[in-house]
Amino acid sequence: MRESACLVTQRPHCAHAQIKPDEFWAAAPDPVARFAGPVCSHMNKDHAESIVAMVRHYAGISVEIARMLGLDRLGVDCEAVRAGETFRVRLPFEPPAEDRKSVKDRIVAMTRAAKQTE
Repeated sequence: MRESACLVTQRPHCAHAQIKPDEFWAAAPDPVARFAGPVCSHMNKDHAESIVAMVRHYAGISVEIARMLGLDRLGVDCEAVRAGETFRVRLPFEPPAEDRKSVKDRIVAMTRAAKQTE
């Protein structure tokens, strides 16, 4: 999974995917979006060291600080700090999460994998 993490710089993305209006209106809401805030708050408050370990394991970089900014069925968006530089990291769920329990299961599995390699 390590090679599937995505680093995002502070520069905004200029290219956006183009979809047709009918595709947009036919799309289903993300099934985990409604509880992303509480999950991220809990992880940031009670499991900050686990987020640092996951960033190190899946993105392959050591960071001093990492926190979850948001999540969706496909993964977690994190903000990390290394040597005074702040950047974003995307950690994917494999497979995607479809409900609150599967989000917890993915995060627990990712944390365990990350801590095994410390």
